[in-house]
Order: sequence, then structure tokens, then C-alpha cells
Amino acid sequence: MNPAETASGGAGQGGRIHVGIGGWTYEPWRGGNFYPDGLPHAQELHHASRRLTAIEVNGTYYSTFKPATFARWRDETPEGFVFSLKATRFATHRRELAGAGDSIRRFVDSGIAELGDKLGPIVWQFMPTQVFDPWTSRPSWLCCRRRWATGPCATCSTCGTRASPRPITWRWRGAMAT
Repeated sequence: MNPAETASGGAGQGGRIHVGIGGWTYEPWRGGNFYPDGLPHAQELHHASRRLTAIEVNGTYYSTFKPATFARWRDETPEGFVFSLKATRFATHRRELAGAGDSIRRFVDSGIAELGDKLGPIVWQFMPTQVFDPWTSRPSWLCCRRRWATGPCATCSTCGTRASPRPITWRWRGAMAT
């Protein structure tokens, strides 16, 4: 059974689980390991999106993409597929997270909305040494919520970070991430 064909099964009974990978352009996956021998690089997203239900885009952490790129990814993938975008490092890797507002606005306004309903969670990956406290950083993160109030769940990744003593839970549009 192809997981991409069953991604929406049971969505009304507790949510939807997507199974995916981080990125899709890796040399070791070529030559029959994941991608068939001879598959053109330009068809790798198409191939991967029919075998999985999600892909995390790490490239959005390092650079800004054009709205046309997000639109192309949306059009190239099947119904029910989602992209999880890693938020820009200019918002997450700063000395004072409270000053991240402009970087967050630029990221949210960069064209990610072109993904439409294929935009999944946004991963906010902070420096391992960063103490993330959503209460002291509130002004910047609220600007994100105001600009993206109709968007999907924003994921606050605390992998390797020193988390605040307060639990980090954000609820947006019926989805929740902790």
C-alpha cells in the first residue's frame, strides 16, 4: 500500500500523521538506493512525494526562496502531501530572540503561502545554547502569529536547547505542537 494514498485516512478521528524525510536531494539516495537508476534530479521531488506524505525543507533555514519555487513544489506534489519548513536562522539564531520580529516577518512574507494547504508545520530550531522562553520573547513571536493567524501549526523545536521552565505549547488553527 502506498502511504501517499492513505495519508488522509482517519483524519476525522484524532488527526493526521505524516511520514516523511528531511530534504530530497541527497547523492546517496540516487542510483537505486531510494531513487531509481537514471531518475533525473528534477524528478526527485515527484518521486519522493509519491512514496511519503511529508518533506521537511531545510533550505528555508539557510536562504530565501522565491514564491514561484513554493508554487512549483505545491504543483509537483500530490493532494494530501505537506511540506514542513525550517524557519530562517535569522529569526532563531540571535542573541536576543525578542528582536526577531523583522526576520520573522520577512520569512512569513517570503512566499511560503504559495504552498497553500501543503504548508505543514514550521520548525523553529534554536541554537543549542539558546534559552527559549516564549514569555520573554513574546513580542516577536506574537508578530508571527498576527501575520500568519490563518496558517498551520508553528512548531517550537527545543532539540538541544535549554528550554524555559514553563512548558512551550502553541495552538494554532486547531493543531498543536509542544
